Amino acid sequence: MTRYIYLSLFSLVAIFTAGCSGEESACGDGLVECGGAACVDVKSNRYHCGGCGIACAFGQECVEGVCVCPEGVDCEALVPDLFAACFQAGHVGSYYKEDLAWANASVMGIEGPQTMAALDEDHFVVVGTLDQVLRVVNRRNMQVVGQLTLGKGTAPTSPNHVAVEGSRAYVVQSLTNEVTAVDLSDPRKPRVAYSVSTGEGTNPYMLAVDAEGTLWVTLWLAGAVLPIEVGENGGTAGEPVAIETSELEGIPYPAGIAVAHGKVYATLNNLDESFAPAGSGRLWVYDPDAGDQTLVDLGPACTNPSAVAAGEDGRLYVACTGHWGESDGALAIVGSGEEAVEIIEIEASPSRMALDGRFAYLADGASHRLVRVDLEREEARQASVCAPDEEGMEFVADVLVYP
Repeated sequence: MTRYIYLSLFSLVAIFTAGCSGEESACGDGLVECGGAACVDVKSNRYHCGGCGIACAFGQECVEGVCVCPEGVDCEALVPDLFAACFQAGHVGSYYKEDLAWANASVMGIEGPQTMAALDEDHFVVVGTLDQVLRVVNRRNMQVVGQLTLGKGTAPTSPNHVAVEGSRAYVVQSLTNEVTAVDLSDPRKPRVAYSVSTGEGTNPYMLAVDAEGTLWVTLWLAGAVLPIEVGENGGTAGEPVAIETSELEGIPYPAGIAVAHGKVYATLNNLDESFAPAGSGRLWVYDPDAGDQTLVDLGPACTNPSAVAAGEDGRLYVACTGHWGESDGALAIVGSGEEAVEIIEIEASPSRMALDGRFAYLADGASHRLVRVDLEREEARQASVCAPDEEGMEFVADVLVYP
């Protein structure tokens, strides 16, 4: 049987450019010291294969300094395709979406991992809201290949959401009221291209990108949605679209946002002054061409809605967080014509969401659980993906799935 050898472009570059700290002779017997770690044999160590920091992918072995997939092993099937951000623990865990099993690898040392987005088939980005660091992760070995500190670490910016379009990541920074464009053309060296202000005191929350490349940003405190035209070297904020509140029982607090069917959809928390649900959640629908806006009542079983995503079937999927601490959340499904609303009740507090065909993956914003909903059978399965700390605190901040 043919023996397959897999070498990524980054590994090839690293072989010639990444040096090991310390002299080889300091360890003796052909071993080297890599980044202060114990002496290793770069000819056989799968975490330092052919050079310091060159990690082999899942299932691969290091043979004579080259990452090799053993004969008879399907290494591609061992690459994780589901990821969960564990906020308190400060890590991103890797899983298999088929059975929600842990892939036995995590990215550690993140302060408040808040949001994730796929960059390409091999890489995703994760942003910590406490350390303000954007990290580019190779999902094939769960190694960080590049990182960038937002705001230069001089003051809190509170990154809350990231979306990737092409080789650009757009990061919503809630505290500094801005959206920052990050150039990821070289994943090893992410750099800030520019930032666009959303206005003082607006508290931008999440964003979506339409077919023309326009960013649509929910302004949580301002009760509006802001369009931003982006270019290579700069972006321009348009006029905020104020959300009409005459039909609401409480304060809108627009949160999640999606673009589909030529329209912009945003979830409205509809909270009272104590930040408890004032009534049923709403889905705000805006037609940019006509300038018209309407509201879809998501019903009493859907309160405090958060993320919204457009499915391949043309429907809109809304994560209804519910009352905090009561695990009375739900998944609301809205038809493409904004007519009927279907509710799948979930004993959790889903906040963020990822869609993959017939399945929806929901991050429980109040516990250590990840919820997978079979949309055809309308069945929900929960799995503990983040171990609680000593005080029993933990929550899943975000979830990412690969097709």
